[in-house]
Amino acid sequence: MTQISKSDFLLYLESPMHLWARINQQLDLSVPSLYDRFKMEQGQEIEKIAEEYLLQKFEGLETITQQTYTTEHFLARPDLVVKNPPSDKFDIYEIKSSSSVKKVHEYDITFQTLVCAESIPVGNSYIVHINKEFIKNGDVDFSKFFQITNVNEKIYDRQAEVKELMQEAWEISGKATSDGIERCLKPAKCDCISLCHGHLPEHPIYEVSRIGKKARALRDQGVLAIKDIPAGFPLTSRQSLQVKAVKENKVLIDKNGIQGLLDRLEYPIYFLDYETFNPAVPFFDGYSPYQQITFQFSLHTLPAPGEEIQHTEYLHDELSDPANALVEHLKKHISDIGSVIVWNKSFEKGRNSDMAALNPEYKEFMDNINDRLFDLMDIFSKTHYVDPNFLGSASLKNVLPVLVPHLSYQDLTISNGEITMIAW
Repeated sequence: MTQISKSDFLLYLESPMHLWARINQQLDLSVPSLYDRFKMEQGQEIEKIAEEYLLQKFEGLETITQQTYTTEHFLARPDLVVKNPPSDKFDIYEIKSSSSVKKVHEYDITFQTLVCAESIPVGNSYIVHINKEFIKNGDVDFSKFFQITNVNEKIYDRQAEVKELMQEAWEISGKATSDGIERCLKPAKCDCISLCHGHLPEHPIYEVSRIGKKARALRDQGVLAIKDIPAGFPLTSRQSLQVKAVKENKVLIDKNGIQGLLDRLEYPIYFLDYETFNPAVPFFDGYSPYQQITFQFSLHTLPAPGEEIQHTEYLHDELSDPANALVEHLKKHISDIGSVIVWNKSFEKGRNSDMAALNPEYKEFMDNINDRLFDLMDIFSKTHYVDPNFLGSASLKNVLPVLVPHLSYQDLTISNGEITMIAW
């Protein structure tokens, strides 16, 4: 029988069915998107940099990289093992490209430690991750860029649970059929859709906004379609409106609620959109890991009702920090009065605050824009307009094709923000 690797174990935590599908070669492995490949390459680059930094840090000590350790049923391949001379024990280092230790990392390192401990005397276990407080100032000092976190206590707290989960994963891997194996709750991200979800009905329960584990409770009752969700099933007000729209097969519009929002608008009205890039290792001084670099804006201006819409844009095409030039250009086209309409206000607001911090001379201007932001998404996220065909989402990608069918991202050479980022 196949040994269970760390990747297999994490797949089991994601969904027992996904592990069974991988063992039995029934995963529907899709071709990674351009953005997925970019994220993988960035993660590999961080791992390479971190490994070089650690080997330099522990120069003179016995170090082992990517060594495989096995037990009867499991195998682990920690990124780095370092022999600690005073104790003659081996410390384990696992590298992550995130800026914090996440819950899944605790399960990951606990699995690795338990497996390795049957072959070598393990001392300490560490997660090496990016220091989110790091700010670039000249050449990147990787001793400050990386943070090494001792997770011994986390491992102690989780080891009994992880041992139990490892045994469950082993038992699942040996089952002859998929009967009775727990399926995932996210068909949109499922790599074995036929095993986990079979033939889903129109408007399945997974479309209900933030349905989470409630989907499992419904599935246990044999309910797969939103229209079959029983009256009295516990739902939030937002979820209830969505279910009502599907069951009645109609659009629910709160005209007074929409009017109340639109009444806040003041002319001139500006329609603003940013494009950004957030590298793990900052490109420019003043930036932190994964901080967004705003390199493009598009601005439409409606001076007054019935007047012609004007458009301007800016794209930074030099290898330098775009913030100053972008804000300078923006300032020429936005006055200090009028509403600034965006989609997903928290994003644009965050970028304005970042650029203000990088360019204090423009702080008053950027703060003024933030005070005038109007989030068009609120009409949909606050359920003033609910259409079954939004599929439970207030994302522009879901709302736009329903309300304005003749507009589409599909025909564009660069069709989404992720591709825009990579292209830049």
